[in-house]
Amino acid sequence: MRVEHGSARGQAECCSLDKPARKSLVHAMRWTIAIGLLVILFIVVTAHSRVVWKPAPAMSFDSQLENPPNAQAIPDVQVVELDIDVDDAILKSVKARGIRTICYFNAGSWESYRKDADRFTKEVLGANYSGYPDERWLDIRRIDALAPVMSARLERCAGRGFDAVEPDNINGYRNKSGFPLSADDELAYDRWLLREAHKRGLAIALKNTPELAAQLAPDGFDLAIFESCFKYRFCEQGAAPFTAAGKPVFDLEYRDEGMRPARFCPQAKKLGITALLKRSSSKLDSFREACP
Repeated sequence: MRVEHGSARGQAECCSLDKPARKSLVHAMRWTIAIGLLVILFIVVTAHSRVVWKPAPAMSFDSQLENPPNAQAIPDVQVVELDIDVDDAILKSVKARGIRTICYFNAGSWESYRKDADRFTKEVLGANYSGYPDERWLDIRRIDALAPVMSARLERCAGRGFDAVEPDNINGYRNKSGFPLSADDELAYDRWLLREAHKRGLAIALKNTPELAAQLAPDGFDLAIFESCFKYRFCEQGAAPFTAAGKPVFDLEYRDEGMRPARFCPQAKKLGITALLKRSSSKLDSFREACP
């Protein structure tokens, strides 16, 4: 049987769309593609995003920047601060106990003994850090020059499984750094560190610099770590912006500075600060006396 087929012209007429219909179809297709791309982007971003740890007030704490001899030297605390180069076995053992870990690294001064010391360009190295012959202040205005090194340090902290970072010596503007640094320069650098830490899923601590706490706590710094704030009477200024926001404040007082728990624990409790006595700022080992 012969089947009659319509002409090509007839088929085109039956299947073609008028101009308004074609425009509607193209518009719908474009929206479908755009929505699909947004969904893919959301999936990719979500897969790569990391949740930043939000520490709670009144957590028990220790700081051991001297490489501990073994994991047993770390007490049963909720949070411990360790050096960025702490031994892998110790870090893994501490984390296996469920202890949150803070990664200490120097963000404001150069240290000659660090593995990455040769990555700093000469123009960012300033005056010697008084009392620390192996350190020199950094020109923190040059974020462009410091970013490669500091980003690598943040990556190392995140890659090793730390929960937070404590960038130290972020007060060069108050010292004879060899550069005309200002508080605004420091704030810009600190806010850059904040963004980069959070981008990698790391909480970030403000180290000392109580005069910047009122700006940096609301900006997103997650906790504060002070040294000798009761000795030098800056605890209230530095702690208030954090405690008011429900963020923890830790303080280390030092035995070699004449401090004893009885001299600071009552006030620490009143201010909501987790304070403890350590042997010396130059020897943060396992010695620890916590406030009751």
